[in-house]
Amino acid sequence: MIDHQPYPYIGTEKLLVIGIDVGTTLSGVSYALLEPGKVPRIRPVTRFSGQREENGKSKICSVVCYDKDGNVIAVGPETDPEVNPMLSEIDDVRQAEWSVCEINVNHFFYSVERQHSNKRKIPRPVMDEFKAPDQVFTDFLQYLFKSAKEYIIETERNLDPTFSWASIEKNFVLTHPNEWGKRQQSQMRDVAVAAGLVSRATATDRITFVTEGEASLHFCLNKNPELRQEQNGILVVDCGGGTIDLSAYSQTGKGRYQQIVSPYCLRQGSISVTSRARDYFKGKFKDSQFGSDGDIETMARAFDKPEGVKCIFRYPNRPYFVNFGGLRDNDRKYGVSGGKFKVEGPQMAKFFDPAIQDIISGIENQCRHTRDGISIKYALIVGGFGRSQYLYQKLCDYCDSNGIVILRPDIAHLNKAVADGAVSWYLDRNVSSHSYDVMTRHLLDPTDPDHLNRESAAWTTVNTAGNRGQTACVKQAFTLRRTKPSPPQIHACNNGQKLPGTTGAANRRREKPATVGSSSQARRNWQERRDTGEIGTGSQDSDFRSRNGRFERLKAEEVNHYRGRRYEVSEF
Repeated sequence: MIDHQPYPYIGTEKLLVIGIDVGTTLSGVSYALLEPGKVPRIRPVTRFSGQREENGKSKICSVVCYDKDGNVIAVGPETDPEVNPMLSEIDDVRQAEWSVCEINVNHFFYSVERQHSNKRKIPRPVMDEFKAPDQVFTDFLQYLFKSAKEYIIETERNLDPTFSWASIEKNFVLTHPNEWGKRQQSQMRDVAVAAGLVSRATATDRITFVTEGEASLHFCLNKNPELRQEQNGILVVDCGGGTIDLSAYSQTGKGRYQQIVSPYCLRQGSISVTSRARDYFKGKFKDSQFGSDGDIETMARAFDKPEGVKCIFRYPNRPYFVNFGGLRDNDRKYGVSGGKFKVEGPQMAKFFDPAIQDIISGIENQCRHTRDGISIKYALIVGGFGRSQYLYQKLCDYCDSNGIVILRPDIAHLNKAVADGAVSWYLDRNVSSHSYDVMTRHLLDPTDPDHLNRESAAWTTVNTAGNRGQTACVKQAFTLRRTKPSPPQIHACNNGQKLPGTTGAANRRREKPATVGSSSQARRNWQERRDTGEIGTGSQDSDFRSRNGRFERLKAEEVNHYRGRRYEVSEF
């Protein structure tokens, strides 16, 4: 759990922000409850349905199992045969593993069907004709949402017995690979609706998207606040299960960041290390009593565990032991004793080195192609694979020799960086720490028919009290169309009369709006900018609606989205 900003949420109603990261091999959920006057705190969901531990981990495997009729029978930790042994007794189980390696369309990749030596039933891979990828994604997202809902309700009610899930507004931030665009975001939005996260009518307003790279960046910025003052390039190296994602950013001012080079994706995640180890085990034990596909898979699973040798490997000059069986599992000829066998350090290094070499090449590529002459000064290591001491030491050796400062923020929680960062990204854009001024000295012109038409009907009250420096809540949203790039002029009136003491500026805690054209085009532009992450849902661009150069009151359902926004009235 981390503190986000040092300043409190200024909204008038509670808001729940939920960040969901569906990764290649592991997925996670984080959230923040925004309460008026309180500093937001980001919390991970650490308990999912089917987990063995009461207080489990913040990441679960991205796997869904179906029966022969297409019904979901196990998701996430429930698919582990050690946790759910009954799964192996069900006929014709189909298993789907989520993969986002292909950028332009949702894909699934499947392990080769295996038969254990004890003849237990093994899940068959899901094929597209059996379950479409979006259906599998829907089922998995539904499971994540259900588990998160149960966890949040229990956790928050322990802190506040009056907490009510039904009465609080909920916004979602979904992460996706750096190269995905609006088409994939639209598909993800449809999946979120099908999974029951939001209704179709509110999907556009309640769901926002952020790239995994930018989410990881915001996670690192919160762990290392001094980086917010850095003007040089920052490279995020997300070492995940399926892929290594590299993305570089620089600060443009006012806490905003832009990419300075095209993101880079490598299929050299931690599963590639396990895959090379599996191939080695298969060759080593092919003629032994432990050479069956089932035993080899058991070895690979033992190698891959958090307490296994893959995670603890650090020194290539010493041996490591894979513990895959029991005391009765022995074969001296092949070095198996008490269910364990030895792997020499140099051989362990061979499992890792191809991934490390590709990561270093990726870092070199990012540094070489930055825009505007910006140099990369920091490399931030995140992701579960980033916890590997051997990997980290090799990257340190390279970065130190090339003048790059390498950081690994909060090693204990690297595997939840994207989910935490997604919520942090939302808060950075919607709980701002500063404001800007908009002129309100535009006097009423009684000879202007347009002014007269809007004098009593079209203007809203900024603050019924109107005292300088007082914070007010605006319940309605208006917009102004301008053909020149000048700031909009706002009249503050009450029942057609100018408010005393309000001839000043309305300090909006939002970014300045861009000049817009027609209302429909402005709305489309805003949606596109928001979907691509250029602006957040709280941006003032979302308030824009104009017809024929006039303010127009938004429809009731549209106004509801902007309620609770706050303004301040002050004099120049």
